[in-house]
Amino acid sequence: LPELCIKVCVLNFIITFEGLTDQVLSNIVHHEKPELEDERVQMLQSLVRDRSQLLELENRSLDLLHSSSGNILDDEQLITTLDNSKNISSVIKKQVAEAEVTEQRLEQSRKAYLPIAERGALLYFVAEDLASVDITYQFSLHWFIQLFSKCLSTQQGTRKDLQSIRAAEEQERPSSSGKSRIRDAQSFASASASSRHRMEAKYVLEQNQESYHQTIIELVTESFYRVVCYALFARHQLLFSFYLTMRILLHKSETSNGSDQSESSETQFSQSKQKMDVNVSVEEFDWLLHGQMHTIDEDGGDDDETEKGSLATGSMGQLMDAGKRSPLKSISQSAWEECLALSDGIPCFAGFRNHVIHHIDEWKMFMEHPDPTSFLNTMKVSVEDKNELRRLSIIDEVGASNTFHPANLTIFQKLILIKLLRPIFFVTAARAFVSQVMGEKFVSPPIFDLQDIYDESSCRSPLMFILSPGSDPSSQLRRLATEVRGSALHLEIISLGKGQERKAQEAIAKAYQQKGKWILLQNCHLATSFMPKLDEITR
Repeated sequence: LPELCIKVCVLNFIITFEGLTDQVLSNIVHHEKPELEDERVQMLQSLVRDRSQLLELENRSLDLLHSSSGNILDDEQLITTLDNSKNISSVIKKQVAEAEVTEQRLEQSRKAYLPIAERGALLYFVAEDLASVDITYQFSLHWFIQLFSKCLSTQQGTRKDLQSIRAAEEQERPSSSGKSRIRDAQSFASASASSRHRMEAKYVLEQNQESYHQTIIELVTESFYRVVCYALFARHQLLFSFYLTMRILLHKSETSNGSDQSESSETQFSQSKQKMDVNVSVEEFDWLLHGQMHTIDEDGGDDDETEKGSLATGSMGQLMDAGKRSPLKSISQSAWEECLALSDGIPCFAGFRNHVIHHIDEWKMFMEHPDPTSFLNTMKVSVEDKNELRRLSIIDEVGASNTFHPANLTIFQKLILIKLLRPIFFVTAARAFVSQVMGEKFVSPPIFDLQDIYDESSCRSPLMFILSPGSDPSSQLRRLATEVRGSALHLEIISLGKGQERKAQEAIAKAYQQKGKWILLQNCHLATSFMPKLDEITR
């Protein structure tokens, strides 16, 4: 509605990456160093109070000067008030200057946790973007803050546990400490997936502070992946893994191209924890998503058609026209046109066209190989190739060298070639790419573990099962109830339908009073009118 937009002032309350980063950073500092955050809050309050008092004194002095009559020098009250205001103002200005210095010192201390906060903000926006894949995927900011705070609380608790373990081991005899390690191993083996992951963190705390920050980043990322995967359909889980990987790599590329923050702990985490360090540019990522951008001339005609007409005559025209035709039958003409545009569009692929033409047999084997990804990895630069590359190192019109070889490409750039020439293998190649960059656990979605999901939930965040026809989780829920409480007597199952809404409300109210009873509502799709009321009851 443009006619309405020009008449109103639009305020955009959508949270930004910088705003969420600052919010998450405050949450991190509050968990890790509460005294630092408390000092910062007190300093900000004092700074605002002093500035407000300074403004009040200035306004009061101006009011007295405005309301005075006669000779100002004869007004003793005015002179006394102005002297007091001047003294108080000088004290407040000194306090404000000291507070600003303190603020800079505190901000410098907080910057050590900035990479963790940036990773947290990035993860939330990844979850938010999933709504464009399926409208079912709705993740609230409140949920994410809870998940993030839970990871931080786990790390803080494991640090205290490690300190107590160290103190106990100093007092225990060697045999008892060995028994303690056996007990720890037994409890680790019997724990759920989420508990095991959190127990692993305390053994990393023996390292320096930088490793501790890297561990927090890893724990938050893996916990986020695991929890979100539970909420996704199986067909979207690999897409989520790939998108998460790309957002992390693109953010790392942006920070590495920035200021002195390029060697932050976020970047060092990527280099030490991930299996392979990859630099991805926005240009390369856009090409993977969209491919060649076709251009239309000003007259509305296609540039390719114009070029074909102009190259119809002459030996040079025939030679250039032959270069536009696919050299292999297995490479379609449209795919070859994409190859030509890729060779001219991205610097690292300059000379790709000539390499295919001069190594026709090798690329024919690539087009017929059952595993094109591994074939690209085995393509090495031989001595003959080096000599040929030197001979073909001709500077083209844009000044780029035409020395290309697949061995010089990164794994992401090889992924572009797979999508361009062997698209049927792109899903397999994308899975291998995520595994190499992030680790095998990010391409192996967690197995459905009701105990693990139960550990992540609370009485204020109920579990919702989206079931396929014929599946029923009630038996698994009874088994879990027996494992947790020893029996399933506290579990009440209600099948919603006509006239069952009131029974469900009474059961929930009774369970709230008894503290600890479980209510399972089945067939919620038959009581859609009751769902808003159920949401209100939960809140």
